[in-house]
Amino acid sequence: MLVPPVFGVVCAKDKECKANQLKNKHMEKRILGIILSILGITGLILAAVSFMNGGGGKHIKSLLVYAVLGAIFFFAGIGLVRNTNDKAT
Repeated sequence: MLVPPVFGVVCAKDKECKANQLKNKHMEKRILGIILSILGITGLILAAVSFMNGGGGKHIKSLLVYAVLGAIFFFAGIGLVRNTNDKAT
């Protein structure tokens, strides 16, 4: 029985190959978590800069959107990085 390909590699029932596929899957999650965290930090910084530059009455919607989306992305990314159990090799 063939295992579905990951990164274009087809493996038979080899334990080492399955372990490499699982490792790649965990690394993909970790990289996605890092990207989400960076996007979240960027959104939070953008909201802070907008607030400090007089983000009062007319810019409150954009400020809230940047802050909320930044917080969601940041905490989702941190959650992915923390919950992905990747063993050091």
